[in-house]
Amino acid sequence: MRTSLTAHGIIALCALIGLLGVGWDAIRAQVQPFAASFTQPTLENMAIEHEQPASILLEYTTKSGSALLQIRQESTDETLFIHLPDTWERKEVRGAPVSAIGQGESTFESTKWPLSPGVQLQFWIPQAPQNILLHNPSGIGLKVSIIQFDFASNRLEQNVLLLQNDATTLW
Repeated sequence: MRTSLTAHGIIALCALIGLLGVGWDAIRAQVQPFAASFTQPTLENMAIEHEQPASILLEYTTKSGSALLQIRQESTDETLFIHLPDTWERKEVRGAPVSAIGQGESTFESTKWPLSPGVQLQFWIPQAPQNILLHNPSGIGLKVSIIQFDFASNRLEQNVLLLQNDATTLW
């Protein structure tokens, strides 16, 4: 009797190990999106310093959880200063020598970048946030043209915001 019970126990244990082995991919596929929701930032902050009415263009492209953000200064007179999360990595500069932009000035969890008229900066964002909150601390008019493209859904959205207040969610 004891030998039979041991044999059944061993068989049951082997069956359990076999089921876990076969079902492991299915279990992992269910758990990974849930776990990823804890690592993807839900909100990131941007701020733009300016002393005159200003205009910028934001082109935001997402693919596989990361993003590219291109920022172009469309005003004519003033150099703007834009504060971005320090995890966003500058990739490209157009309209000015890279030396004119420099490495950016680091502040508390953000980097301050100069943005002269006609200059465009491109940033790689390793984990695309679900929302971006844009701060306009000057209280002076700011026109923000937004173009968003998501490769996964093949969706293109365009919007224009006129900001006067301190902070607005862009998306």
